[in-house]
Amino acid sequence: EIYYSERAYQFFGLEGKDAPNLMLHPEELLHKDDISYFSNALSHTLRDSNEEFFAIDSRVVSHDDSVRWLRIRGIVVREEGRAVRIAGSMIDITKRKDAELQVSEERNRLRLVIDNVPLQVYFKNKDFEYVLVNQRQAEWVGESSPEDLMGKTSRDYFSEKTWRGSR
Repeated sequence: EIYYSERAYQFFGLEGKDAPNLMLHPEELLHKDDISYFSNALSHTLRDSNEEFFAIDSRVVSHDDSVRWLRIRGIVVREEGRAVRIAGSMIDITKRKDAELQVSEERNRLRLVIDNVPLQVYFKNKDFEYVLVNQRQAEWVGESSPEDLMGKTSRDYFSEKTWRGSR
């Protein structure tokens, strides 16, 4: 059996209607790309007698085909090591996921600019280690790729006078 709050019915776009049991029939509520991951995570949680928590972020598809992200969390109640119940909650995290996607897209656009600008571009952390480098900077210091500079400092490439001056 499964019990949903009125809010959960709203998440599914099923106000006033019966919703399928998410734990038994995730394919009836979840986005097709999330069904396998959800099922595997649930199966692992129920099988492992040491596992106390079920936690997953997943997309649900409403009857109108709108997609919403839910954070699903639950505590597994066991009797003699056997899972008998999951008590949990769901919250809508769609706005957060949309914001994360927007940040990711902006990061990708920025990376395209950094990689294609005809200048040497690099960023360092507080310990003066390279944390982001474009191809032009890598070639300038004699490396074949930006990844070769990660974690290194100017000290690895320049004379003491030069690297001390740049610090």
